[in-house]
Amino acid sequence: MVQTERAIAELKAANPALTFQIHTVTTSGDKDQTSFLSTLRNTQFFTKELDDALLAGEIDLAVHSLKDVVLEMPDGIALGAALERDEYRDALITPDGRGFASLRQGAVLGTGSVRRRAFLRRVRPDIQFEEIRGNLNTRMRKLDEGQYDGIVLAACGLQRLGWGHRIAELLNKDVILPAAGQGAIAITVRDRDNLAADAVRNVNHEPTYMRVQAERIFLGALTASCRFPLGVLATLAGNDMTIEASAWSPHENDGIHKTAFGPAANYRELAAELAGYFKANGIDSLVSD
Repeated sequence: MVQTERAIAELKAANPALTFQIHTVTTSGDKDQTSFLSTLRNTQFFTKELDDALLAGEIDLAVHSLKDVVLEMPDGIALGAALERDEYRDALITPDGRGFASLRQGAVLGTGSVRRRAFLRRVRPDIQFEEIRGNLNTRMRKLDEGQYDGIVLAACGLQRLGWGHRIAELLNKDVILPAAGQGAIAITVRDRDNLAADAVRNVNHEPTYMRVQAERIFLGALTASCRFPLGVLATLAGNDMTIEASAWSPHENDGIHKTAFGPAANYRELAAELAGYFKANGIDSLVSD
């Protein structure tokens, strides 16, 4: 809802002749607070009900965390805009504010992400991981009750919900690369709804859109999902783009790391070439079971 309110505020400012109303849709991911995300095969866990409402004409646009938007959009739906990206990094939250390097030997971290486990285990093989589900308040309560030595979450969500003061450390990309699109808010529309498409185009942040599209093209070329211990980050410097990607085994200190660099206008080709390198170097052998 916080993300939706931001999107509505930007849409109203950019489209003063239009009116906007919020229609709440509950997704499978909202209802199911117990299943472990790493075991799910439904990649539309947080989006399907919103997609259905769009296609049925119940709503005209949908607001998502961009990293939750499926790589192959359902027929009739398009990614209309990406709002300016917020903090892309993952954050460590600990009861006493200690950072990752200061965690006790054999510390227990709560996370449902295969990617986070694989990257963090590479740096600290002694760390133990436990699944954690529930909304942010529930996760914070479990942490403060002593069930975990720390939990790892996307920093952007913590900051948007007013929990930024609890972040003990922002984990830099040399420790863990983010999920594709992490930190960005997406607006999806029906692909033949010109009025909605024009309205959201007015709030699209082009540098963010190019970055997240490059990351999504890279993942799409690998047919990757949340089951892959894979991180990717595209950055811009002037007219140039750098795409950095890594995949690490959840069980062994084995992985692939590669950076692509070139003109930002060629981001599609850069992403495809980078994916080709990962395919040729055995990324399928790193997929989580």
